[in-house]
Amino acid sequence: MNVVGMGVLPSPDKYSEVVKDFGNLVEPVIQTLVQTGKMERLEQEVHELRGEVTTLRAEVEKLTSLVSSLMATNDPPLVQQRPQSPYQPVCSQKPRQQAPRQSISQNQVP
Repeated sequence: MNVVGMGVLPSPDKYSEVVKDFGNLVEPVIQTLVQTGKMERLEQEVHELRGEVTTLRAEVEKLTSLVSSLMATNDPPLVQQRPQSPYQPVCSQKPRQQAPRQSISQNQVP
């Protein structure tokens, strides 16, 4: 199946036109960013963020190593379970109350 022939991608002879058009669209945006000083701020922010990512990666590696070493030890668990109470809980259901039965003898008329 040819994706180019389906109109999804431009034909090879049209690539240069697409790249040129894209450049024409992006160039004014970059010029505006440079003129307003925003480009320098963006570059500085990218630099700072890369530093933070590097630091975070190092910290994640340390934590991964720590967790691995903790899991490898045969020490008892860090969280202690509460001891079971020797007393059993009392049933919380109320017993059914039955209506009092009245016996009617055969000789009595109600």
